[in-house]
Amino acid sequence: GYKEPPPGAPPRRITAGQMDALFRAADADGSGRVDRDEFDKFLRSRFFLDLEPRHPMPMLHHVDDNNVDEIHTKAGTSSSGVDNNVLYAVFLAQAIPFVGFGFMDNMIMIVAGEYIERSIGATLALSTMAAAGLGNLLSDIVGVATSNKIEAYAERAGFKSPVLTAAQESARGPRLAKVLGAIIGISVGCLLGMFPLLLHDADEVAHQKEREEEKLALARANKS
Repeated sequence: GYKEPPPGAPPRRITAGQMDALFRAADADGSGRVDRDEFDKFLRSRFFLDLEPRHPMPMLHHVDDNNVDEIHTKAGTSSSGVDNNVLYAVFLAQAIPFVGFGFMDNMIMIVAGEYIERSIGATLALSTMAAAGLGNLLSDIVGVATSNKIEAYAERAGFKSPVLTAAQESARGPRLAKVLGAIIGISVGCLLGMFPLLLHDADEVAHQKEREEEKLALARANKS
């Protein structure tokens, strides 16, 4: 740690070594240049990378040559390593919206497909698979229209992805957490979205389709 300077003590000038250590800690991609995004992420990683607050970085005039290496080591570690709590937050931020996507997609596909099959399926001689395909088309359209709103609602509920540095975003842990979140989220959502099948009467649908086909065949016979 560092000690507060006595009252009235003049601030110490930052040395070239200190500047170099701070610059290398902020230069996440090692390009030799620090853009605004890297600078912002570096400050965020130093202050609140984890879900719980960190101790703030010492003011520059409190930093001396003895703890420059310690600051640089900690900054470098935080720019590449990710805490398990952060990985869990990344997983949830990815999974929750996909639960909504999967739920909407399957629910609308099943309801719309059944409606199409009952209403115009026999008239247009549509098979069950064709009706399901048209239902999937409608569900995809609704999914595209509501995707931003689902993500916004998830963020309002507190499932917002934490800020990561460029090095952390390219690390294996966060990338795996995003993929697993998407897979598990869409799977759970699709299973929940199948609830209309609990209200589905397959025998009634089959009988109604047969009646529609009989009416259509009778109408064709009368015309001939």
